[in-house]
Amino acid sequence: GSKSVQVEIEVPERYLKPGNYWVKPRILREYNVDVAELEQANYTIPKPEMKLSGKKIDFGKLTFEAGKDTANGSITISEVGGYTPIEGISISLKKGEEGWIAYTTPTYVPPGGSAAVNFSLLLPPDATLGKKSWVFELTTVHAGSAEITAEATVYFPGLEEAERAIAKLPQLPYPEAKDAVQNLRKLIASSKEVTELREVAMVMSVYSGARSFIEVFSGLGNSSLEERVDGIIIAKRSLNRAKIGSESLEYRSLKKFAIPAVEALEAVWSREAKSAASALEERMSRGGVDYRRAIADYRRLETLYSLMGDEEKAEEYGAKREEMERLYYEALARATSLQRGAEEELELARKLSLNMKEASVVVNPFNYERVIYHAERALDMLEESKALLERAGEETQIVDSRIEEVLRWKRNIERVFRLYLILLLLFFLWFVGRVTLGLIRWVRDSEALAEGDVLLGAEAGS
Repeated sequence: GSKSVQVEIEVPERYLKPGNYWVKPRILREYNVDVAELEQANYTIPKPEMKLSGKKIDFGKLTFEAGKDTANGSITISEVGGYTPIEGISISLKKGEEGWIAYTTPTYVPPGGSAAVNFSLLLPPDATLGKKSWVFELTTVHAGSAEITAEATVYFPGLEEAERAIAKLPQLPYPEAKDAVQNLRKLIASSKEVTELREVAMVMSVYSGARSFIEVFSGLGNSSLEERVDGIIIAKRSLNRAKIGSESLEYRSLKKFAIPAVEALEAVWSREAKSAASALEERMSRGGVDYRRAIADYRRLETLYSLMGDEEKAEEYGAKREEMERLYYEALARATSLQRGAEEELELARKLSLNMKEASVVVNPFNYERVIYHAERALDMLEESKALLERAGEETQIVDSRIEEVLRWKRNIERVFRLYLILLLLFFLWFVGRVTLGLIRWVRDSEALAEGDVLLGAEAGS
């Protein structure tokens, strides 16, 4: 007779690889003895099918005005095949100015499900006017790739808007800043009578640069040293835009307000830049900084001194940054090599063991020391890799997790081996006991037999 067997295959939810696969089921009875092998069962994991709600985001018009300098957009990624999830999603900027747009990247879209990619645009203080465009590349592991474009238009606010904005500007704790705001207000008022478009554009360049400078500096009060330095660098770009506008003005009636306003802000910037550079240098001199942070700080110092016009200092910190980058990449390469070496050691340990799923047993007692040696070597390599990653300033969660897994595996080996030795010892004692009992019985039987021979001999003699 015959009987049909239904085979159900359950695949994991994540990390699937599309393709054709097969299994060959076996029917077993007790003690894992084969009874029969069934026919090969084939199954297919199809490729995920990705669909985007759109491929273009229009952020509209933005200007240097609170509430009008941000915009948001989103695109939905859907898996329409219904079988395989979309995984390994990555989004990168392919074309366009950096630092404008931030976005969220989902890592997983379930079969038949969807996930949103949210884009947020924040107008940088040093932004230039005109139409802006970006191209983002969206890639996946098995669902293909797509290009997403984004557009925005940056425009100058009107003179009335500028007057209202100046009245609302935050007050900076510098006497020069107050003079700059007063001259800025007079500059806007004087430009109302100007009809030449180029002059108005230069006035708005001075206004937007000075306003961005003041807004950036107003947010540095309670910020960290890194944020303070980054803000000072950004403020310099805004100040440069204002300076170019002031130097490009032709009307003396406008120039007499624009140039003093810019010079006052330059004095503020120069004083704060020197103070921030000194604070950063003092912190770096104390040491104890990982490579990644050192790279960022040396880059900040390099940029600061370059903006201050001290090229000798800029080159000095540029060389230190390059040295830290070299050490950083060497540490990462060594850490990666150690992790590979640890996996090789573990593979050697597994080859000397009997492996069942996640558990391993050392059957041959003479292999135990070698298995433990390889496991400890792997742990040492992982610990050294972790130390290098910490020195480089990288995350160590993956290595920490792997160390815990190897420790559990090693402890399980030790625990099972101790139990195995106890069983072997008990078996040995049982065997010795059986042999001893057998010998005792044999001796008794031999003695009894000898006594019998003696009695028989005595009877025969009588």
